[in-house]
Amino acid sequence: MHLELDLLDPRGHLLDRTTNDLGLNLLKFTTVSAPTTLSRDGKWRTVEFSVTNTATTGFAAITTRASAVCHDVNGGFCKQTRTGPGRVAVEGIHVQWSAPDGWRDLPTTTPTSDASGAVGERDPDVARFSLPVGGSRHVRLRVAASPQVRQGAELELGLGASIPEQDGKPTPGPGAVAKMTVH
Repeated sequence: MHLELDLLDPRGHLLDRTTNDLGLNLLKFTTVSAPTTLSRDGKWRTVEFSVTNTATTGFAAITTRASAVCHDVNGGFCKQTRTGPGRVAVEGIHVQWSAPDGWRDLPTTTPTSDASGAVGERDPDVARFSLPVGGSRHVRLRVAASPQVRQGAELELGLGASIPEQDGKPTPGPGAVAKMTVH
């Protein structure tokens, strides 16, 4: 939302003018369930997020986006493999999202994903849906780790969204982030 503010003296004369672009938190993101630890056994662990419309209008098309960021025990990023132009995959971490017709692989993440797990414009789309005023939808991801990932690594799965009616960019705020320690 674009906001213009005028500072007036008691007589109504303009003293100063400023403009600001404000982001509105139209959606509330919640981590419903997530493990705090992730074994390196290749078994799936489910992470569930909730997206709630807190606005005063319904939305016909919300696109959720997911990110996966892994920090190794030394504080850097876990080992990654380039999978295409501007795309990487974290070695030993596999993420899927729940679609109406079954589980689908989360497309490889971009190296520009925020290091905090916050979701950005270039992160992969995972689900699209409408959301009425006060409505809520759950989005499920699942993650598995192999022995390639070093014990003690920290994995962050994030979920954010964009609303085409509001310019199609990710909504303000961090969305929801589930943090897990690899064992």
